[in-house]
Amino acid sequence: SQARAEHLTYLAERESIVDIDRADCLRALAECFDAIGQDASAVELYSEALDAGLANPNCALGQMI
Repeated sequence: SQARAEHLTYLAERESIVDIDRADCLRALAECFDAIGQDASAVELYSEALDAGLANPNCALGQMI
């Protein structure tokens, strides 16, 4: 699926993505997986987005949820 391809692209490019932008990327991916009914993948990516957001001191937790 396109969502899986985008996730693989994210994984390949992760280190080139500014750390303060990673949570946004992961959240968008999670929303795509949620929209196509792939709940397990969506939950996994939401969890990764939360971890990335917590690692970013500029990201307010309320913006992630």
